[in-house]
Amino acid sequence: MGMTFNNATSRELNKGTDFKTGIMGNVWYREFEFNTVADSDPAYAVGGISLAHASVANSKFGLSSVEHVSIEAKGGFVFNYDIGTDKILMWQSDNGGASVMVEEQNGAPAAVTNIKGMVWGRV
Repeated sequence: MGMTFNNATSRELNKGTDFKTGIMGNVWYREFEFNTVADSDPAYAVGGISLAHASVANSKFGLSSVEHVSIEAKGGFVFNYDIGTDKILMWQSDNGGASVMVEEQNGAPAAVTNIKGMVWGRV
């Protein structure tokens, strides 16, 4: 699984408008949207897809530090951001109902588009 982040012209909703960013108290927030790309560079490696990878180029969502990230579940997958490693993890239920990381499943994950999220942190 690779990953691409959408911008104002490629986002699903409110096409043509920039993603919101601002300050809540003394913490910045920023909307984001991304697509997973099956069998792409960077490949989904052990421990998730790195936002610092040159093909993604969105380390810490453009913030100096991240305090919280919320990412919607979509296409049968659940996404989590690992603050410590600056990676997005992709989870899917196996046939027994237990959630397992995509890297532990057989085959490449499917492409999922327009996954929305919100990040809070420091500039």
